Amino acid sequence: LDLDPCALSEARLNVDHNRLGHRIRLSGQPLEKLSTTYDLILANLRLPTLCAIAPWIALHARPQGHLVVSGFRESESAALHRAYPDHAYTWRWREVQAGWCGAVGQKKPQ
Repeated sequence: LDLDPCALSEARLNVDHNRLGHRIRLSGQPLEKLSTTYDLILANLRLPTLCAIAPWIALHARPQGHLVVSGFRESESAALHRAYPDHAYTWRWREVQAGWCGAVGQKKPQ
């Protein structure tokens, strides 16, 4: 999902290149229009946006589904964990490169 047509075009090229069109659906719809739940949610966004969409993700991630987030600074990690609290997610992996972070969490069963 991306609202940027250029980003969607690049994503479509990558999906086609990797022959994953049968498994990956791309969309330009706003989050608010989606009502499906997901086993995997990927979000490469800056911290304010990651925090703003945390309630949507909590509602749309299936129990024990995975969340991959990136695009936040190492110094912002504590704020990210407040938005995606440990009582709701088990954080499985975290990597820092040049001050930027990525993390993988799994939603805990309710």
